[in-house]
Amino acid sequence: GLGLEWGTLDDVVMGGRSASSFQLTTDDDGLAVGRFEGVVTTRGGGGFTGVRTRTLSPPLDLRAAAAAAEGGGDLTVVLRVRGDGNRFKFVMRDDEDWNGVAWTQSFDTAAGEWTT
Repeated sequence: GLGLEWGTLDDVVMGGRSASSFQLTTDDDGLAVGRFEGVVTTRGGGGFTGVRTRTLSPPLDLRAAAAAAEGGGDLTVVLRVRGDGNRFKFVMRDDEDWNGVAWTQSFDTAAGEWTT
């Protein structure tokens, strides 16, 4: 694996009162499984929770990974999530610059159902 360091980032950085947690484990097949949970509130400002890794240095070379992918086509990132009926957003960067390009995708979940 990549040995990623994960951490939560909640709206308390802006004076909010939301809170979350994240635990990384493995499933019966040895695959990494992350459990992210929390409570979002707009009381006191803010209104968000999130989980992220530290910036990778050097960053992943997504262009090289796409070129090496089957058929030399586009690189595809697949998430398998079990949600709570809310909308989530996945953000991925291919640069160490925090203000650089961010690839994002929002997705909806169905409460208690797995989706890919």
